[in-house]
Amino acid sequence: MKLFYAILLITTFCLNLVNAQAITVNFDVKNYDNDTLIVGNYFGEKQIVKDTLFARGKGQFVWTETERPAEGMYLILMKPENTFIQFMINDTENKISLQCNAKDLNDIKFKGSAENDFSMITWPFARQRILADTLRARTERAKANNTTDKETQDALDKLDKDVKKYQTDFITKTQLP
Repeated sequence: MKLFYAILLITTFCLNLVNAQAITVNFDVKNYDNDTLIVGNYFGEKQIVKDTLFARGKGQFVWTETERPAEGMYLILMKPENTFIQFMINDTENKISLQCNAKDLNDIKFKGSAENDFSMITWPFARQRILADTLRARTERAKANNTTDKETQDALDKLDKDVKKYQTDFITKTQLP
């Protein structure tokens, strides 16, 4: 009988180790009609496909790994537009939920991941930075051609104003009493 309990104890311990290493990420993608979602990660400067997920319901996808994937930045790729949303995997979180809107990539919510929650605070600013870089490149091309691009310059000025407002609002909202 002692042997039975010893085997049971060892089996339970081993299963707990396996479960501790596993990770599950639930994706709830609103306004997404495709039945396939691609999960990828970054390897150097390249994006590598990690898994292809098939819908379990409209916009419902689950990515489960029995062995913990490497820590780092991952992404889900939505077809056919090839738009993507990034998320992080660390060494402690085992169950993460990501809710997003395929038609509004700024509408993202996480559960079960403090790291991803924090990154979402800065994410709108990061997206604005990409847009700003694009607009600056357009104005520089116009200058190189000895022309001006008033529409692009106006968009860049508005973006600068919006980012400053976002930063001011963020500071106001997060001030400690």
